[in-house]
Amino acid sequence: MVNVKFLLVSNDAKSILNFRFDLLKEIQCKGYEIHICAPNILASKYYDFFSNNNFICHDIYLDRTSMSFFSELKTLVSLYKLFIRIKPDFVLGYTIKPAIYSPLVGMICGIKNINMLISGLGYLFNDYSKSKTSVKSLLLLKLYALAIRKSNAVIFQNSDDIKLFRENNLIGSLNNIFLVNGSGVNLNKFFKSPLKLDSNKEISPSFLMVARLLKDKGIYEYIEAIRNIKKKYPLAQFGLLGSLDENPLSLTETELETLISENILHYHGYTDNVTEIISQYNVAVLPSYREGVPRSLLEAMAMGRCVITTDAPGCKETVEDGITGFKIKVGSVSELEKAFEELILHPEQIQFMGDASYELVKEKFDVRLVNRNMIEYMGLKNQER
Repeated sequence: MVNVKFLLVSNDAKSILNFRFDLLKEIQCKGYEIHICAPNILASKYYDFFSNNNFICHDIYLDRTSMSFFSELKTLVSLYKLFIRIKPDFVLGYTIKPAIYSPLVGMICGIKNINMLISGLGYLFNDYSKSKTSVKSLLLLKLYALAIRKSNAVIFQNSDDIKLFRENNLIGSLNNIFLVNGSGVNLNKFFKSPLKLDSNKEISPSFLMVARLLKDKGIYEYIEAIRNIKKKYPLAQFGLLGSLDENPLSLTETELETLISENILHYHGYTDNVTEIISQYNVAVLPSYREGVPRSLLEAMAMGRCVITTDAPGCKETVEDGITGFKIKVGSVSELEKAFEELILHPEQIQFMGDASYELVKEKFDVRLVNRNMIEYMGLKNQER
């Protein structure tokens, strides 16, 4: 019997493990041969894990931040050679460049079932929202429009992104447009854990931001709000988990060193064991400008943590204001400070809101529900063994 091949195209091996592993295992259980590709995946520390799960790994060339013509052409050629060699029956392009390029290359290679997952719009779309004359953003829009027309299914994670694409004439017919509740979260891995108590056995007002250290994640607002609130409440605890990034909107090494030297928060760097760090704090914070649906908040919610986030697309879906946490305006340091102060003065709310967060994530964001929908939208049927 000929194996039916499913290929996931990504820009990062770690992202496949953290965000798509559960989906790939479910597809594998349906009888598909799983192929995954990302830059330098064969040399990554994740290769053995993927191989032990019978995922077939392939290297591709892809520079996540470059917009050089020759670099992008090299990526397209790399994908073309891979598609021709393994002849996948189904393809899912995940993260910005793979989502755009996979349908375009698949069209040339004659692959009929190519799917796009729009899990976030990236800094170029944030730039586009401010300047419609940005050459990079305009090019990105045109490529998105062409890729969408050539895709079997285009899966979005929030309705605002669909609205933005429609407003910019990127979507014609809605026949191939689908919506899921983010990436979902594995409730067997991220499960409810006790809140952290202070020396008096009372709930500690402690706050954690988990994100890449990017401007559009709200890192500068988080830092400024902490500086201000610590003047009034020096015992309040704040943490930051995440790494610097090659993205041009990232904090610089100098800025990070200065922040650490101020001693206003605990910087945890990067870890593969995020549950251990989340369990040390009681409130999850993400003042982001825009997301697909932020996985970091879903993971904290699954552990029974309340949330402070913005009213931005993707973020607002994760919080019921005043019930599971607080929703603030994008870029508002004063509103972030106010949310901090409310929970510092009334820490008993942390328990109630955390419990409500847990119920919300169970109802809407269970990864099994999300993956079931994605598999249906991509047209993946059970294969004969």
